[in-house]
Amino acid sequence: MGTPVIAVTLALVGMERIFHLGIFDPTLGGDPLLFQHLFWFYSHPAVYIMILPGMGVVSELIACFSRKRIFGYEFVAFSSLAIAVIGFLVWGHHMFVAGQSVYAGMVFSMLSMLVAIPSAIKVFNWTATLYKGSISYDAPMLYALGFIGLFTIGGLTGLFLATFTTSWSAAL
Repeated sequence: MGTPVIAVTLALVGMERIFHLGIFDPTLGGDPLLFQHLFWFYSHPAVYIMILPGMGVVSELIACFSRKRIFGYEFVAFSSLAIAVIGFLVWGHHMFVAGQSVYAGMVFSMLSMLVAIPSAIKVFNWTATLYKGSISYDAPMLYALGFIGLFTIGGLTGLFLATFTTSWSAAL
């Protein structure tokens, strides 16, 4: 869904450069904030889409090397869908200090925090799968455990960075 947006954006940048239109260039009457919105609308969901297959691999590794079925498999599967959907709604958290309105910043902040819920469901269910499992600490399982740790730390720092007041006060 985001790919046509970046394609149109690239076409607009090309037209702006060739025909000297004022689409994004402020010296020609354009809006650089529009370019940022269009760029991040594509680029931010792409990040989530790229990590989802890795999460699927981690789910399979944990199930295999703990010799148990993933705890709450349906919740883990639906949390992947939730991450993909919410990933399309959070692009504005890259633009807290770029000049968007305070209200838009608050909405993007709340949505950015909302993506932590399905992410936490995955981590908790992976951890619950490990509980009382017959765990084999082979290299793939160590990779999966490292992924969980890194993903948890990244998610916790993401919550702090999604706080609108932190970014907004930095802009003052």
